[in-house]
Amino acid sequence: MGAEQKAWDWKPGAGDRKVPFSPGHLANWLECIQTRKRPIMDIEAGHRVATLCYLGNLAWKQKKPIMWDWRNETAIPA
Repeated sequence: MGAEQKAWDWKPGAGDRKVPFSPGHLANWLECIQTRKRPIMDIEAGHRVATLCYLGNLAWKQKKPIMWDWRNETAIPA
């Protein structure tokens, strides 16, 4: 089973948050412009996702793990 199918088949556990259905980022963004609602992937969430991607790529290139203090957004010396 591929990663995409696993994502479609995933069900939240008892204490997990419900992930809202998204018609797509562009459609949601345009809808939010009209309704003034907060988008599903707002800027704070987008920032956190992008940071994880950057850190993952950096760790992979350096071939070593990175300890990350998410509150202060700084690397923790190993």
